[in-house]
Amino acid sequence: MRKIWAFVILGVISVIQQQEVKAQCPNDNGFLMNFTPVCNNTAENVTNCITGGQYVAVDVVAGNVYTFSTCGSNAFDTYITIYNSSGGGALGYDDDFCNSQSSVTWTASFTGTLWVLVDRYGCNSNTICIPLNITCSVGPPLAPGDEPCSATALTVGTSCNSTSSTTAGSTSSTGVAAPTCASYTGYDVWFTAVVPAS
Repeated sequence: MRKIWAFVILGVISVIQQQEVKAQCPNDNGFLMNFTPVCNNTAENVTNCITGGQYVAVDVVAGNVYTFSTCGSNAFDTYITIYNSSGGGALGYDDDFCNSQSSVTWTASFTGTLWVLVDRYGCNSNTICIPLNITCSVGPPLAPGDEPCSATALTVGTSCNSTSSTTAGSTSSTGVAAPTCASYTGYDVWFTAVVPAS
């Protein structure tokens, strides 16, 4: 009876350990190359040979939509994780979008450099080559008030006037520090108002 229980307990521990492996990979890969995609909604072959444990530095433009993919090859089981080169946590992650290959679609929340990490299953390195493709499409027009200098003017009066807005199509503002409260996710819109002395 004790042997059976020991087997069951080990089986549960094994399942838990396998689930913990499926998470975004840490930002610790080796640099492979720089890449600037053409934003014409066509998949571009960045390289035929990226190995597990490498990353590509990709120039991105706020508002554009990017897809990073290793689909179409079965050289090895991939993870893709994306990071802002300026720091911070992962912006996107995928494992097994197309069988054992990965694909991440992301709308750029800033203009700058994105690191696209490719790892072997379990966030490991290897020496096997796999192609990495990027598709870029121009995103929707920027939201009104996307930047402080284009803030939407509000009317100030003696009674309440409701105004509706959305952060759809907005990006993070350039030259303004991100707020440290309210779970800021990289998208903001701005408003301005002239308040009378009364």
